[in-house]
Amino acid sequence: MTAYSLTIDGFDAATIAPYSPPVYETLADGGCGELTTTLGLPRWAEHAALRKNATVILRLGSLGVWHGYLTDYDRETGELVATGQAHRSKLALNGSGQATLAVGTAITQAIARGWDVTNPAGVSGTVNGTVEGVQTMAELLAAYATQTTQRWGVNGRGQVYLRADPTEPQWYLTPGAAVLSPTTEGQATSLAGRYLESDRSIATAYVGDPSGDEEPVDLTGRGILTLGQAQALLTSMLALTRTAPAWTSGIEVSAELVRTEGGTPAALAAITAGSVMRLTGLPVLAAGGLWVDALIGRTRYQAGAPTIYLEPISTAPRTLADVIAAT
Repeated sequence: MTAYSLTIDGFDAATIAPYSPPVYETLADGGCGELTTTLGLPRWAEHAALRKNATVILRLGSLGVWHGYLTDYDRETGELVATGQAHRSKLALNGSGQATLAVGTAITQAIARGWDVTNPAGVSGTVNGTVEGVQTMAELLAAYATQTTQRWGVNGRGQVYLRADPTEPQWYLTPGAAVLSPTTEGQATSLAGRYLESDRSIATAYVGDPSGDEEPVDLTGRGILTLGQAQALLTSMLALTRTAPAWTSGIEVSAELVRTEGGTPAALAAITAGSVMRLTGLPVLAAGGLWVDALIGRTRYQAGAPTIYLEPISTAPRTLADVIAAT
């Protein structure tokens, strides 16, 4: 725990009060999830840092591993809850204060209005459709990520990212550490999307296996689309779901059960959502392959702990509707 440091509104948390080892999440869609800790501060004590929306940063040495904002502090129990910056309610506006579909412009203006992130990768682009109302930054970026078959979020250094899922494994799970299932529950093979045409009539676009069950998707909130744009969106949504066998629930693993490609036990703090883990062993052989590569959808880790909790993207989120909502 000595290598970790927590700051709240620029203050070293240790100067405010003793605190428990923070428990924090990373998410494939969103980057940083929730962080919790408990401050040993008397209930009558006040501190300027303990205010709603104050920036909260967890570092491992000099490296930022979690970046968000304070959402709740309970003076009775000392429990502090913070949420990742991707979930901050900032509107997607241009310099004139009007709703926009231009991602780069919206990020720049949101930062100018206090969104505590940076955009060193120059994330930009334009969401297809027309402006039908004011969106939040999360909604705009999720729409663009879906449109480009990518995932977006804000990482532990406070940087906005937009990236495709990796294709090569970074981590290798020891055989037997997770239970595999060939289930395809919640994984659609055909989508039927309702969208607005130029005359504002509603039409339907179809993608996927025509012999499969059709999962309805409402695209009317995207404004006016062409048939090609609607089909491209549906294709991206379908691509972001997983059809391969995966482990059936979250698992708690130690460093000895997760290895690097070279066989070295993993540094648990380095395992983040959005990376790929390879599973091998008899359950995989029984499922019909030599290995299964699973995208990690969520991690939850207590700073300095000997184990980490992992969920695959197939359970976080689980259904197609959840995937669409999350992306």
